[in-house]
Amino acid sequence: KRVERAGGKTKKEALQKMALFEAEVLKKGYKEETKITFKELFDIWFKEYVELNCSINTQNTYKNNARLHIFPKIGNYKIVDIKARVINSFFNNLKNEGYKNSQARILRNIINSCLNYAVFPLELLDSNPCSNVKMPKIDGKNEEKKIISKENLYTLLDAGKDICNFKEMCLFLYNTGMRVGEALALQWEDIDFEEKLIHIRHTLIHKDVNEFQLTSTKTSSSLRDIYFNKDVEKILKSLKKSQNENKLKYGCYYINYKENLVFTMPSGKFMTQQHFTNASARLKKTTGINFSMHLFRHTHATMMLEAGATMKDVQTRLGHANINTTMNIYIKSTEDAKKEALKKFTSFAKTSDI
Repeated sequence: KRVERAGGKTKKEALQKMALFEAEVLKKGYKEETKITFKELFDIWFKEYVELNCSINTQNTYKNNARLHIFPKIGNYKIVDIKARVINSFFNNLKNEGYKNSQARILRNIINSCLNYAVFPLELLDSNPCSNVKMPKIDGKNEEKKIISKENLYTLLDAGKDICNFKEMCLFLYNTGMRVGEALALQWEDIDFEEKLIHIRHTLIHKDVNEFQLTSTKTSSSLRDIYFNKDVEKILKSLKKSQNENKLKYGCYYINYKENLVFTMPSGKFMTQQHFTNASARLKKTTGINFSMHLFRHTHATMMLEAGATMKDVQTRLGHANINTTMNIYIKSTEDAKKEALKKFTSFAKTSDI
């Protein structure tokens, strides 16, 4: 069988490559060079691995990032033509085009995982060209996360007072540090008013216009019980009262789910993260305050540390699987706490006069 391969600039280089190719065929046997494209590889990897092992949120993240940011650039490349230089050029362009570090890491993970899958179990490639390519340093890796000040909090609550459950959700996240998906998945049976405990067991996934699913939390550490204060108790009782009033108002048209959710629309319909994402986007424009719903969680954790809570306390309350995650995110808060502790000690000791 006649096989053609790119040789070199000289006859000597071509002969050397031919010798290497012959040795490889003698050792492993001849294997037809695959014509599969990266997009086709992604579809195989997604169906055979991602759909079976990843949450719906993760599936949507991979699918959307691949469609918007990877396929337009290397989707039509045959995977045998994706060399290290192609990967390196792709990563460098991410920096030049102003991608955030977090999103660049997601894109690298997708590409690397797909090409690994092509190596094994598909055996379409002998090696992964992405494995030894380093990501360029992208600005924003250690950028400081801001918190929502009380002044801005009041401004946002006032501006969003007419948005369904916006005020309640903001105050709830501000006082509990929960993720939005965890809050939306809460059922009334998860609330212990007597012990003032919230049992966090699920996260809500929006599957379709009229369909949702309560799935397991982000990690096993996210399964947790947290105490709540009087402010949260007031919010929960207000939500319960509104639901009871709406049940009477809507009558037979009220939607009763067997899950008995805490956060619902007036009609009883479940609420989605997109509802609050859209609300945040509108209020950012009208108020000029740069914030996201997740920033309430960050603010809660930062305030806990400044109030004297230990890093372990914050890790447990937030449901982080690894304390290093907590420390990496809130390192500045701990440094500020250390400085404040030294000020208090110095003020107490007053040994400078001795």
